[in-house]
Amino acid sequence: MTPDAILLRRYAEEQSEEAFAEFVQRHLPLVYAAAVRRLAGDAHRAKDIAQVVFCAAARDARKLARHAMLTGWLYTATRNAVVDTQRAESRRRTREEEAHALQVGSIDSAAGFEWTRLRPVLDAALDELAADDREAVLLRFFQSRTFAEIGAAVGASEEAARKRVDRALDKLRDRLDRRGISSTSAALAVALAGQAAAAVPAGLAASVTSTAVAAGGAAVGAATFLGLTKLQAGLAAAVVTAGAVGLVRQQQTLADTREELGRQQQRVAALTAQNAALTATRATADAEAGRLRAEQTALKQSLAEATARAAGAPPAVLRPKDAAARAPAPPPPSTTDRSTQAPSPARTTAPQAQRDKLRRRYDPFLRQHGISPAQADRFVELKIAIYEAQDDLQESMRRFGAQGGTKEIEAIRNKLVGPMWEEIRSILGPEAYKAYGDYERTSAFRFGMVESLEPRFASANVPLTPAQADGLAGLLAGAILSQRSRPTDLSTTMTVDWDVVLPKAGDLLAPAQLAVLREFAARTAAGR
Repeated sequence: MTPDAILLRRYAEEQSEEAFAEFVQRHLPLVYAAAVRRLAGDAHRAKDIAQVVFCAAARDARKLARHAMLTGWLYTATRNAVVDTQRAESRRRTREEEAHALQVGSIDSAAGFEWTRLRPVLDAALDELAADDREAVLLRFFQSRTFAEIGAAVGASEEAARKRVDRALDKLRDRLDRRGISSTSAALAVALAGQAAAAVPAGLAASVTSTAVAAGGAAVGAATFLGLTKLQAGLAAAVVTAGAVGLVRQQQTLADTREELGRQQQRVAALTAQNAALTATRATADAEAGRLRAEQTALKQSLAEATARAAGAPPAVLRPKDAAARAPAPPPPSTTDRSTQAPSPARTTAPQAQRDKLRRRYDPFLRQHGISPAQADRFVELKIAIYEAQDDLQESMRRFGAQGGTKEIEAIRNKLVGPMWEEIRSILGPEAYKAYGDYERTSAFRFGMVESLEPRFASANVPLTPAQADGLAGLLAGAILSQRSRPTDLSTTMTVDWDVVLPKAGDLLAPAQLAVLREFAARTAAGR
Protein backbone atom coordinates (compact mmCIF):
# COMPACT_ATOMS: atom_id res chain seq x y z
CA MET A 1 0.00 0.00 0.00
CA THR A 2 1.45 3.35 -1.03
CA PRO A 3 1.81 5.64 2.03
CA ASP A 4 -0.46 8.69 2.25
CA ALA A 5 2.51 11.07 2.30
CA ILE A 6 3.78 9.76 -1.04
CA LEU A 7 0.33 10.04 -2.65
CA LEU A 8 -0.07 13.67 -1.54
CA ARG A 9 3.48 14.53 -2.56
CA ARG A 10 2.88 13.13 -6.06
CA TYR A 11 -0.30 15.18 -6.31
CA ALA A 12 1.34 18.38 -5.03
CA GLU A 13 4.43 18.09 -7.23
CA GLU A 14 3.15 16.25 -10.31
CA GLN A 15 -0.59 17.13 -10.24
CA SER A 16 -1.30 13.39 -10.35
CA GLU A 17 -5.05 12.94 -10.19
CA GLU A 18 -4.59 9.17 -9.93
CA ALA A 19 -2.58 9.59 -6.71
CA PHE A 20 -5.18 11.89 -5.15
CA ALA A 21 -8.01 9.59 -6.25
CA GLU A 22 -6.31 6.70 -4.43
CA PHE A 23 -5.98 8.90 -1.32
CA VAL A 24 -9.71 9.79 -1.47
CA GLN A 25 -10.74 6.18 -2.07
CA ARG A 26 -8.74 5.07 0.98
CA HIS A 27 -10.05 7.65 3.48
CA LEU A 28 -13.53 8.57 2.18
CA PRO A 29 -15.34 5.87 4.26
CA LEU A 30 -13.84 7.31 7.46
CA VAL A 31 -14.72 10.93 6.64
CA TYR A 32 -18.20 10.15 5.32
CA ALA A 33 -19.09 7.89 8.29
CA ALA A 34 -17.95 10.52 10.82
CA ALA A 35 -19.98 13.18 9.02
CA VAL A 36 -23.11 10.99 8.93
CA ARG A 37 -22.89 10.32 12.67
CA ARG A 38 -22.33 13.97 13.61
CA LEU A 39 -25.17 15.10 11.30
CA ALA A 40 -27.65 12.58 12.78
CA GLY A 41 -27.79 10.57 9.57
CA ASP A 42 -28.12 13.46 7.10
CA ALA A 43 -26.51 11.77 4.09
CA HIS A 44 -26.97 14.80 1.79
CA ARG A 45 -25.00 17.16 4.01
CA ALA A 46 -22.44 14.41 4.75
CA LYS A 47 -21.55 14.42 1.03
CA ASP A 48 -20.97 18.17 1.19
CA ILE A 49 -18.77 17.77 4.27
CA ALA A 50 -16.70 15.15 2.46
CA GLN A 51 -16.26 17.57 -0.46
CA VAL A 52 -15.03 20.30 1.89
CA VAL A 53 -12.58 18.06 3.79
CA PHE A 54 -10.91 16.73 0.67
CA CYS A 55 -10.86 20.18 -0.92
CA ALA A 56 -8.86 21.30 2.11
CA ALA A 57 -6.61 18.26 1.81
CA ALA A 58 -5.94 19.03 -1.87
CA ARG A 59 -5.19 22.65 -1.11
CA ASP A 60 -2.76 21.76 1.71
CA ALA A 61 -1.37 18.62 0.06
CA ARG A 62 2.23 19.83 0.14
CA LYS A 63 2.08 20.62 3.87
CA LEU A 64 0.18 17.44 4.77
CA ALA A 65 2.69 15.29 2.87
CA ARG A 66 5.13 15.89 5.73
CA HIS A 67 2.95 13.76 8.07
CA ALA A 68 3.24 9.96 8.06
CA MET A 69 -0.38 9.37 9.20
CA LEU A 70 -3.37 11.57 8.32
CA THR A 71 -6.25 9.65 9.88
CA GLY A 72 -6.42 11.95 12.90
CA TRP A 73 -6.18 15.10 10.76
CA LEU A 74 -9.04 13.95 8.52
CA TYR A 75 -11.20 13.11 11.55
CA THR A 76 -10.58 16.54 13.11
CA ALA A 77 -11.17 18.36 9.80
CA THR A 78 -14.49 16.52 9.46
CA ARG A 79 -15.54 17.61 12.95
CA ASN A 80 -14.65 21.25 12.27
CA ALA A 81 -16.50 21.30 8.94
CA VAL A 82 -19.63 19.85 10.58
CA VAL A 83 -19.49 22.45 13.37
CA ASP A 84 -19.31 25.27 10.77
CA THR A 85 -22.27 23.79 8.90
CA GLN A 86 -24.42 23.33 12.00
CA ARG A 87 -23.87 26.90 13.12
CA ALA A 88 -25.14 28.21 9.77
CA GLU A 89 -27.95 25.70 9.16
CA SER A 90 -29.18 24.53 12.59
CA ARG A 91 -32.84 24.15 11.58
CA ARG A 92 -32.35 22.05 8.49
CA ARG A 93 -34.50 18.94 8.53
CA THR A 94 -35.13 17.31 5.15
CA ARG A 95 -36.54 14.11 3.76
CA GLU A 96 -33.09 12.50 3.82
CA GLU A 97 -33.51 12.01 7.60
CA GLU A 98 -36.76 10.08 6.98
CA ALA A 99 -35.00 7.84 4.45
CA HIS A 100 -32.15 7.35 6.87
CA ALA A 101 -34.62 6.38 9.61
CA LEU A 102 -35.71 3.49 7.34
CA GLN A 103 -32.06 2.55 6.91
CA VAL A 104 -31.36 2.58 10.65
CA GLY A 105 -34.46 0.50 11.32
CA SER A 106 -33.20 -2.29 9.05
CA ILE A 107 -29.76 -2.59 10.59
CA ASP A 108 -29.41 -5.32 13.17
CA SER A 109 -27.59 -4.26 16.32
CA ALA A 110 -24.18 -5.94 16.78
CA ALA A 111 -24.11 -8.57 19.57
CA GLY A 112 -27.15 -6.95 21.27
CA PHE A 113 -25.41 -3.60 21.59
CA GLU A 114 -27.74 -0.60 21.05
CA TRP A 115 -26.22 1.26 18.11
CA THR A 116 -29.05 3.81 18.10
CA ARG A 117 -27.99 4.87 21.64
CA LEU A 118 -24.29 4.72 20.86
CA ARG A 119 -24.24 6.78 17.67
CA PRO A 120 -25.28 10.20 19.15
CA VAL A 121 -22.49 10.14 21.78
CA LEU A 122 -19.75 8.15 20.00
CA ASP A 123 -17.92 11.09 18.43
CA ALA A 124 -18.08 13.19 21.60
CA ALA A 125 -16.41 10.31 23.46
CA LEU A 126 -13.81 9.97 20.68
CA ASP A 127 -13.06 13.70 20.95
CA GLU A 128 -12.11 13.22 24.62
CA LEU A 129 -9.46 10.59 23.86
CA ALA A 130 -5.80 11.50 23.52
CA ALA A 131 -4.62 11.82 19.92
CA ASP A 132 -2.70 8.51 19.99
CA ASP A 133 -5.64 6.57 21.47
CA ARG A 134 -8.10 8.13 19.01
CA GLU A 135 -5.74 7.26 16.12
CA ALA A 136 -5.61 3.63 17.27
CA VAL A 137 -9.43 3.30 17.43
CA LEU A 138 -9.92 5.02 14.06
CA LEU A 139 -7.37 2.85 12.27
CA ARG A 140 -8.67 -0.44 13.74
CA PHE A 141 -12.44 -0.02 13.68
CA PHE A 142 -13.15 2.82 11.25
CA GLN A 143 -10.62 1.86 8.55
CA SER A 144 -10.47 -1.90 9.27
CA ARG A 145 -6.67 -1.94 9.46
CA THR A 146 -4.97 -5.13 10.71
CA PHE A 147 -2.75 -5.01 13.78
CA ALA A 148 0.25 -5.57 11.53
CA GLU A 149 -0.68 -2.54 9.42
CA ILE A 150 -1.27 -0.41 12.52
CA GLY A 151 2.09 -1.46 13.94
CA ALA A 152 3.86 -0.60 10.68
CA ALA A 153 2.13 2.80 10.59
CA VAL A 154 3.14 3.79 14.12
CA GLY A 155 6.53 2.08 14.16
CA ALA A 156 5.67 -0.72 16.60
CA SER A 157 5.29 -4.51 16.59
CA GLU A 158 2.00 -6.22 15.81
CA GLU A 159 1.59 -7.29 19.46
CA ALA A 160 2.31 -3.75 20.68
CA ALA A 161 -0.30 -2.43 18.25
CA ARG A 162 -2.85 -4.96 19.57
CA LYS A 163 -2.25 -3.85 23.18
CA ARG A 164 -2.42 -0.20 22.15
CA VAL A 165 -5.82 -0.74 20.51
CA ASP A 166 -7.10 -2.70 23.54
CA ARG A 167 -6.09 0.08 25.92
CA ALA A 168 -7.65 2.75 23.70
CA LEU A 169 -10.88 0.72 23.45
CA ASP A 170 -11.04 0.42 27.25
CA LYS A 171 -10.67 4.20 27.59
CA LEU A 172 -13.41 4.79 25.01
CA ARG A 173 -15.68 2.36 26.90
CA ASP A 174 -15.09 4.31 30.14
CA ARG A 175 -16.09 7.58 28.49
CA LEU A 176 -19.22 5.99 27.02
CA ASP A 177 -20.08 4.59 30.44
CA ARG A 178 -20.12 8.15 31.84
CA ARG A 179 -22.77 8.92 29.22
CA GLY A 180 -24.97 6.00 30.27
CA ILE A 181 -23.82 3.55 27.56
CA SER A 182 -22.62 0.51 29.53
CA SER A 183 -20.88 -2.33 27.70
CA THR A 184 -17.94 -4.69 27.77
CA SER A 185 -14.92 -3.90 25.60
CA ALA A 186 -15.67 -6.98 23.47
CA ALA A 187 -19.27 -5.88 22.76
CA LEU A 188 -18.11 -2.34 21.96
CA ALA A 189 -15.52 -3.71 19.53
CA VAL A 190 -18.20 -5.76 17.73
CA ALA A 191 -20.52 -2.73 17.53
CA LEU A 192 -17.80 -0.45 16.14
CA ALA A 193 -16.56 -3.02 13.63
CA GLY A 194 -20.08 -3.71 12.37
CA GLN A 195 -21.57 -0.21 12.30
CA ALA A 196 -18.91 2.52 12.33
CA ALA A 197 -18.20 2.77 8.61
CA ALA A 198 -21.31 4.04 6.81
CA ALA A 199 -21.87 2.88 3.25
CA VAL A 200 -20.43 5.43 0.84
CA PRO A 201 -22.94 6.42 -1.86
CA ALA A 202 -22.06 5.30 -5.37
CA GLY A 203 -20.17 7.92 -7.37
CA LEU A 204 -19.26 10.02 -4.33
CA ALA A 205 -15.56 9.14 -4.50
CA ALA A 206 -15.31 10.30 -8.10
CA SER A 207 -17.25 13.48 -7.33
CA VAL A 208 -15.07 14.29 -4.32
CA THR A 209 -11.87 13.63 -6.25
CA SER A 210 -12.78 15.84 -9.20
CA THR A 211 -13.98 18.67 -6.96
CA ALA A 212 -10.96 18.53 -4.66
CA VAL A 213 -8.49 18.38 -7.56
CA ALA A 214 -10.15 21.39 -9.15
CA ALA A 215 -9.92 23.22 -5.81
CA GLY A 216 -6.34 22.15 -5.13
CA GLY A 217 -4.60 25.42 -6.00
CA ALA A 218 -3.99 28.38 -3.73
CA ALA A 219 -7.72 29.20 -3.83
CA VAL A 220 -10.86 27.82 -5.42
CA GLY A 221 -11.41 29.39 -8.89
CA ALA A 222 -14.62 30.58 -10.42
CA ALA A 223 -14.84 27.54 -12.68
CA THR A 224 -14.79 25.29 -9.63
CA PHE A 225 -17.65 27.17 -8.00
CA LEU A 226 -19.78 26.72 -11.12
CA GLY A 227 -19.46 22.93 -10.76
CA LEU A 228 -20.63 22.90 -7.11
CA THR A 229 -24.02 23.25 -5.45
CA LYS A 230 -24.50 26.47 -3.49
CA LEU A 231 -24.05 24.56 -0.23
CA GLN A 232 -20.83 22.90 -1.43
CA ALA A 233 -19.41 26.17 -2.74
CA GLY A 234 -20.15 27.99 0.51
CA LEU A 235 -18.51 25.27 2.64
CA ALA A 236 -15.44 25.05 0.39
CA ALA A 237 -15.04 28.84 0.47
CA ALA A 238 -15.37 28.81 4.27
CA VAL A 239 -12.48 26.35 4.54
CA VAL A 240 -10.27 27.97 1.86
CA THR A 241 -10.68 31.64 2.74
CA ALA A 242 -11.55 31.31 6.46
CA GLY A 243 -14.24 33.94 5.89
CA ALA A 244 -17.88 34.09 6.96
CA VAL A 245 -19.76 33.28 3.76
CA GLY A 246 -23.53 32.74 3.90
CA LEU A 247 -24.90 29.34 2.87
CA VAL A 248 -27.93 29.37 0.55
CA ARG A 249 -29.93 26.24 0.04
CA GLN A 250 -30.72 25.41 -3.60
CA GLN A 251 -34.36 24.73 -4.33
CA GLN A 252 -35.18 21.14 -5.10
CA THR A 253 -36.99 20.36 -8.33
CA LEU A 254 -39.43 17.54 -8.79
CA ALA A 255 -36.84 15.61 -10.80
CA ASP A 256 -34.32 15.93 -7.96
CA THR A 257 -36.88 14.60 -5.50
CA ARG A 258 -37.68 11.58 -7.65
CA GLU A 259 -34.00 10.83 -8.20
CA GLU A 260 -33.18 10.97 -4.50
CA LEU A 261 -36.23 8.86 -3.61
CA GLY A 262 -35.09 6.23 -6.12
CA ARG A 263 -31.63 6.12 -4.54
CA GLN A 264 -33.08 5.69 -1.06
CA GLN A 265 -35.39 2.90 -2.23
CA GLN A 266 -32.42 1.10 -3.76
CA ARG A 267 -30.52 1.46 -0.50
CA VAL A 268 -33.41 0.06 1.54
CA ALA A 269 -33.74 -2.87 -0.87
CA ALA A 270 -30.02 -3.62 -0.59
CA LEU A 271 -30.18 -3.52 3.21
CA THR A 272 -33.22 -5.78 3.22
CA ALA A 273 -31.35 -8.33 1.12
CA GLN A 274 -28.35 -8.05 3.43
CA ASN A 275 -30.54 -8.70 6.49
CA ALA A 276 -32.03 -11.76 4.81
CA ALA A 277 -28.54 -13.11 4.13
CA LEU A 278 -27.49 -12.50 7.75
CA THR A 279 -30.62 -14.25 9.02
CA ALA A 280 -29.84 -17.28 6.85
CA THR A 281 -26.24 -17.31 8.10
CA ARG A 282 -27.40 -17.16 11.72
CA ALA A 283 -29.81 -20.05 11.16
CA THR A 284 -26.99 -22.12 9.66
CA ALA A 285 -24.74 -21.32 12.64
CA ASP A 286 -27.50 -22.27 15.11
CA ALA A 287 -28.01 -25.56 13.30
CA GLU A 288 -24.29 -26.32 13.40
CA ALA A 289 -24.14 -25.50 17.12
CA GLY A 290 -27.04 -27.86 17.75
CA ARG A 291 -25.32 -30.60 15.76
CA LEU A 292 -22.12 -30.19 17.80
CA ARG A 293 -24.04 -30.29 21.09
CA ALA A 294 -25.79 -33.47 19.99
CA GLU A 295 -22.48 -34.99 18.94
CA GLN A 296 -20.92 -34.13 22.31
CA THR A 297 -23.87 -35.67 24.16
CA ALA A 298 -23.60 -38.82 22.03
CA LEU A 299 -19.87 -39.11 22.73
CA LYS A 300 -20.42 -38.79 26.48
CA GLN A 301 -23.25 -41.35 26.32
CA SER A 302 -21.00 -43.73 24.39
CA LEU A 303 -18.27 -43.31 26.98
CA ALA A 304 -20.71 -43.94 29.84
CA GLU A 305 -22.01 -47.11 28.16
CA ALA A 306 -18.48 -48.39 27.58
CA THR A 307 -17.65 -47.69 31.23
CA ALA A 308 -20.76 -49.52 32.38
CA ARG A 309 -19.95 -52.54 30.20
CA ALA A 310 -16.43 -52.68 31.62
CA ALA A 311 -17.79 -52.60 35.18
CA GLY A 312 -20.57 -55.10 34.42
CA ALA A 313 -23.31 -52.57 35.24
CA PRO A 314 -26.24 -51.35 33.11
CA PRO A 315 -25.50 -48.23 31.00
CA ALA A 316 -26.17 -44.81 32.53
CA VAL A 317 -25.99 -41.31 31.16
CA LEU A 318 -22.82 -39.47 32.24
CA ARG A 319 -23.67 -35.94 33.36
CA PRO A 320 -20.71 -33.65 34.16
CA LYS A 321 -22.49 -31.70 36.92
CA ASP A 322 -23.38 -34.77 38.99
CA ALA A 323 -20.35 -36.89 38.09
CA ALA A 324 -18.57 -35.91 41.31
CA ALA A 325 -21.57 -36.87 43.44
CA ARG A 326 -21.79 -40.33 41.76
CA ALA A 327 -18.05 -41.03 41.71
CA PRO A 328 -16.68 -43.49 44.32
CA ALA A 329 -14.74 -42.10 47.25
CA PRO A 330 -11.07 -41.52 46.34
CA PRO A 331 -8.47 -43.96 47.73
CA PRO A 332 -6.11 -42.88 50.53
CA PRO A 333 -3.26 -40.62 49.34
CA SER A 334 0.07 -42.15 48.41
CA THR A 335 3.30 -41.04 46.74
CA THR A 336 1.78 -41.73 43.32
CA ASP A 337 -1.80 -40.67 43.96
CA ARG A 338 -3.46 -37.49 42.60
CA SER A 339 -4.02 -36.35 46.20
CA THR A 340 -0.36 -35.23 46.29
CA GLN A 341 -0.87 -33.12 43.20
CA ALA A 342 -1.98 -29.51 43.15
CA PRO A 343 -5.78 -30.05 43.12
CA SER A 344 -8.09 -28.66 40.46
CA PRO A 345 -11.24 -26.80 41.61
CA ALA A 346 -13.82 -29.18 43.08
CA ARG A 347 -16.85 -29.88 40.95
CA THR A 348 -19.09 -29.03 43.94
CA THR A 349 -17.54 -25.57 44.42
CA ALA A 350 -19.99 -22.72 43.88
CA PRO A 351 -19.33 -21.26 40.40
CA GLN A 352 -18.61 -17.72 41.64
CA ALA A 353 -16.35 -18.94 44.44
CA GLN A 354 -14.47 -21.07 41.92
CA ARG A 355 -14.06 -18.10 39.59
CA ASP A 356 -12.84 -15.90 42.46
CA LYS A 357 -10.26 -18.50 43.44
CA LEU A 358 -8.97 -18.80 39.89
CA ARG A 359 -8.82 -15.01 39.54
CA ARG A 360 -6.71 -14.76 42.72
CA ARG A 361 -4.41 -17.42 41.33
CA TYR A 362 -3.97 -16.14 37.78
CA ASP A 363 -4.56 -12.35 37.94
CA PRO A 364 -0.92 -11.50 38.83
CA PHE A 365 0.33 -13.51 35.86
CA LEU A 366 -2.28 -12.14 33.44
CA ARG A 367 -1.68 -8.51 34.45
CA GLN A 368 2.08 -8.99 34.16
CA HIS A 369 1.68 -10.06 30.53
CA GLY A 370 -0.79 -7.33 29.53
CA ILE A 371 -3.90 -9.52 29.19
CA SER A 372 -7.06 -7.38 29.02
CA PRO A 373 -9.91 -7.82 31.57
CA ALA A 374 -12.20 -9.35 28.92
CA GLN A 375 -9.48 -11.83 27.91
CA ALA A 376 -8.84 -12.65 31.59
CA ASP A 377 -12.55 -13.47 32.07
CA ARG A 378 -12.46 -15.77 29.06
CA PHE A 379 -9.25 -17.43 30.33
CA VAL A 380 -10.92 -18.28 33.66
CA GLU A 381 -14.03 -19.70 31.94
CA LEU A 382 -11.81 -21.91 29.75
CA LYS A 383 -9.90 -23.18 32.81
CA ILE A 384 -13.19 -24.10 34.53
CA ALA A 385 -14.38 -25.96 31.42
CA ILE A 386 -11.05 -27.82 31.16
CA TYR A 387 -11.20 -28.87 34.82
CA GLU A 388 -14.72 -30.24 34.35
CA ALA A 389 -13.81 -32.13 31.18
CA GLN A 390 -10.63 -33.52 32.76
CA ASP A 391 -12.51 -34.69 35.87
CA ASP A 392 -15.01 -36.60 33.71
CA LEU A 393 -12.28 -38.17 31.62
CA GLN A 394 -10.09 -39.07 34.63
CA GLU A 395 -13.09 -40.76 36.26
CA SER A 396 -13.72 -42.79 33.09
CA MET A 397 -10.05 -43.73 32.83
CA ARG A 398 -10.03 -44.98 36.44
CA ARG A 399 -13.07 -47.11 35.71
CA PHE A 400 -11.40 -48.56 32.61
CA GLY A 401 -8.17 -49.13 34.55
CA ALA A 402 -6.18 -47.68 31.64
CA GLN A 403 -3.06 -45.63 32.36
CA GLY A 404 -2.68 -44.08 28.92
CA GLY A 405 -6.34 -44.04 28.00
CA THR A 406 -8.24 -46.02 25.37
CA LYS A 407 -8.59 -44.73 21.81
CA GLU A 408 -12.17 -43.69 22.52
CA ILE A 409 -11.14 -41.65 25.58
CA GLU A 410 -8.23 -40.07 23.71
CA ALA A 411 -10.55 -39.06 20.86
CA ILE A 412 -13.06 -37.48 23.26
CA ARG A 413 -10.30 -35.69 25.18
CA ASN A 414 -8.81 -34.23 22.01
CA LYS A 415 -12.21 -33.07 20.81
CA LEU A 416 -13.32 -31.47 24.11
CA VAL A 417 -10.09 -30.26 25.72
CA GLY A 418 -7.76 -29.63 22.77
CA PRO A 419 -9.65 -26.63 21.31
CA MET A 420 -9.82 -25.04 24.77
CA TRP A 421 -6.03 -25.10 25.11
CA GLU A 422 -5.65 -23.71 21.61
CA GLU A 423 -7.86 -20.76 22.60
CA ILE A 424 -5.82 -20.22 25.79
CA ARG A 425 -2.66 -20.20 23.65
CA SER A 426 -4.30 -17.58 21.40
CA ILE A 427 -5.31 -15.39 24.39
CA LEU A 428 -1.88 -15.47 26.03
CA GLY A 429 0.27 -15.11 22.92
CA PRO A 430 3.62 -16.90 22.33
CA GLU A 431 5.66 -15.20 25.09
CA ALA A 432 3.09 -15.46 27.89
CA TYR A 433 2.19 -19.05 26.93
CA LYS A 434 5.87 -20.00 27.11
CA ALA A 435 6.08 -18.63 30.68
CA TYR A 436 2.70 -20.11 31.62
CA GLY A 437 4.04 -23.61 32.41
CA ASP A 438 6.43 -22.41 35.14
CA TYR A 439 3.79 -20.17 36.70
CA GLU A 440 1.18 -22.94 36.53
CA ARG A 441 3.44 -25.35 38.44
CA THR A 442 4.44 -22.88 41.18
CA SER A 443 0.97 -21.36 41.62
CA ALA A 444 -0.61 -24.82 41.74
CA PHE A 445 1.29 -25.58 44.91
CA ARG A 446 0.75 -22.06 46.31
CA PHE A 447 -3.02 -22.16 45.84
CA GLY A 448 -3.41 -25.94 46.22
CA MET A 449 -1.19 -27.87 48.62
CA VAL A 450 0.03 -24.86 50.62
CA GLU A 451 -3.54 -23.62 51.16
CA SER A 452 -4.52 -27.11 52.38
CA LEU A 453 -1.53 -27.10 54.75
CA GLU A 454 -2.18 -23.67 56.25
CA PRO A 455 -5.01 -24.89 58.57
CA ARG A 456 -2.56 -27.45 60.07
CA PHE A 457 -0.10 -24.70 60.95
CA ALA A 458 -2.90 -22.49 62.28
CA SER A 459 -4.29 -25.27 64.52
CA ALA A 460 -0.78 -25.74 65.95
CA ASN A 461 -0.64 -21.99 66.71
CA VAL A 462 2.26 -21.54 64.31
CA PRO A 463 0.55 -19.95 61.23
CA LEU A 464 2.54 -19.29 58.06
CA THR A 465 3.30 -15.74 57.00
CA PRO A 466 2.58 -14.83 53.35
CA ALA A 467 6.32 -14.86 52.62
CA GLN A 468 6.67 -18.32 54.18
CA ALA A 469 3.68 -19.61 52.17
CA ASP A 470 5.22 -18.35 48.91
CA GLY A 471 8.62 -19.80 49.81
CA LEU A 472 7.15 -23.19 50.69
CA ALA A 473 5.23 -23.26 47.39
CA GLY A 474 8.52 -22.65 45.56
CA LEU A 475 10.20 -25.51 47.43
CA LEU A 476 7.35 -27.91 46.61
CA ALA A 477 7.31 -26.89 42.94
CA GLY A 478 11.08 -27.45 42.70
CA ALA A 479 10.94 -30.94 44.19
CA ILE A 480 8.55 -32.67 41.80
CA LEU A 481 9.43 -36.31 41.08
CA SER A 482 7.25 -36.56 37.96
CA GLN A 483 5.10 -34.03 36.20
CA ARG A 484 2.81 -33.62 33.21
CA SER A 485 4.68 -33.60 29.94
CA ARG A 486 2.19 -31.09 28.50
CA PRO A 487 -0.73 -29.11 29.98
CA THR A 488 -3.39 -31.34 28.35
CA ASP A 489 -1.87 -34.66 29.51
CA LEU A 490 -4.26 -36.34 31.94
CA SER A 491 -2.52 -39.69 32.54
CA THR A 492 0.64 -38.61 34.44
CA THR A 493 0.89 -37.41 38.05
CA MET A 494 2.99 -35.06 40.14
CA THR A 495 4.57 -36.21 43.45
CA VAL A 496 6.81 -34.38 45.89
CA ASP A 497 10.28 -35.54 46.96
CA TRP A 498 10.08 -34.75 50.68
CA ASP A 499 13.73 -35.70 51.18
CA VAL A 500 14.56 -32.61 49.12
CA VAL A 501 11.94 -30.30 50.63
CA LEU A 502 12.41 -30.90 54.37
CA PRO A 503 16.14 -29.98 54.67
CA LYS A 504 15.59 -26.74 52.73
CA ALA A 505 12.43 -25.94 54.69
CA GLY A 506 14.57 -25.68 57.85
CA ASP A 507 15.94 -22.38 56.54
CA LEU A 508 12.43 -21.07 55.90
CA LEU A 509 10.29 -22.27 58.81
CA ALA A 510 10.51 -22.01 62.57
CA PRO A 511 11.20 -25.29 64.45
CA ALA A 512 7.56 -25.70 65.48
CA GLN A 513 6.40 -25.07 61.90
CA LEU A 514 8.99 -27.54 60.56
CA ALA A 515 7.61 -30.19 62.95
CA VAL A 516 4.10 -29.72 61.46
CA LEU A 517 5.49 -30.12 57.93
CA ARG A 518 7.46 -33.26 58.90
CA GLU A 519 4.32 -34.83 60.36
CA PHE A 520 2.38 -34.08 57.14
CA ALA A 521 5.16 -35.58 55.01
CA ALA A 522 5.21 -38.73 57.15
CA ARG A 523 1.43 -39.14 56.88
CA THR A 524 1.59 -38.66 53.12
CA ALA A 525 4.32 -41.26 52.73
CA ALA A 526 2.34 -43.70 54.89
CA GLY A 527 -0.78 -43.17 52.79
CA ARG A 528 -2.84 -41.63 55.60
